[in-house]
Amino acid sequence: MFSLLRARWIVITLFLLALALVASGVWRYGYTQALVQLDKQGRADLALAADRFTGEMRRFRELAVLMSDHPTLADLVSGPASNTSSATQLLQSAVDKSGAAGLIFTDVTGAILAQAGDITLQPSDSTYFRRAMQGALGSFFGRLGPEGRRVYAYAAPSFGPDGQIRGSLIAIVDIAEIEWGWIGGQPAVFFTDRDGRIFVSNRSEILGWRTYPGAPGLFAPQAEDTVIRKYRADPDIWPLYMGSYLPDRALHLSSPKPVIGMTGHVLMDVAPAMRVATLQAAIFAAICLAFGAVVLLLAERRRSLARVNAQLE
Repeated sequence: MFSLLRARWIVITLFLLALALVASGVWRYGYTQALVQLDKQGRADLALAADRFTGEMRRFRELAVLMSDHPTLADLVSGPASNTSSATQLLQSAVDKSGAAGLIFTDVTGAILAQAGDITLQPSDSTYFRRAMQGALGSFFGRLGPEGRRVYAYAAPSFGPDGQIRGSLIAIVDIAEIEWGWIGGQPAVFFTDRDGRIFVSNRSEILGWRTYPGAPGLFAPQAEDTVIRKYRADPDIWPLYMGSYLPDRALHLSSPKPVIGMTGHVLMDVAPAMRVATLQAAIFAAICLAFGAVVLLLAERRRSLARVNAQLE
């Protein structure tokens, strides 16, 4: 009797161990499939956010190109000083209508001939200005002033009737104004510069934080390399735990955006994927347990009948 009971418990234990092993496999498969769907959704969301951002910037790029050859601005190069007032009014009207942070018209040396808006730049000797003086569209982004105001600018060359460059028109965009309609949107999206520093995001809490190749997570600007190397484990799933505005664990996806000179990133919350996988594994385990319980009851009933028959015989 004791050996029979012992064998029965061994069978039950082996069954439960096998069930746990298979259920973990079901969870892993369900989680992987959910991540595949999350990956597709994340890439679509990132592409949409990047298109929206580049679309906003395209307006100001076209503004710089179209206004660079305006006759009122052209008269500044060779006309009297009284033309400055008309050019300033023209630029101010364009700023008011377009939402640009500023417009600046310069000569070929980078000297400012007219400007509008509350942004001050010194374009001479800058890379974007030199590119405009070569006949191409120059661009740059960065922080200005003691408050670190984030701006993006386009410098378009201004050509004279003879085809020679006579100056440039610089259109300046306030990134904070572009972000205003994004704040709080889902999912979390951000764009980093060449150093991995977050420059644009729909989560203002992470502006200025940094990313590192192969290191999962966001790091404060003063993070040390030893801290960063400690997290080189799973580069796709980022442990964040940075408050309610970001997921605790997120699938990180990135894509370079050469049009704006940045890299786009999106953070997809993996909690729904884990819940789906857990639900699938729980349903599978419940069905197997129910089936095992039925088999056990039938086996017990069969043994009881066999024992009764043996006693009757």
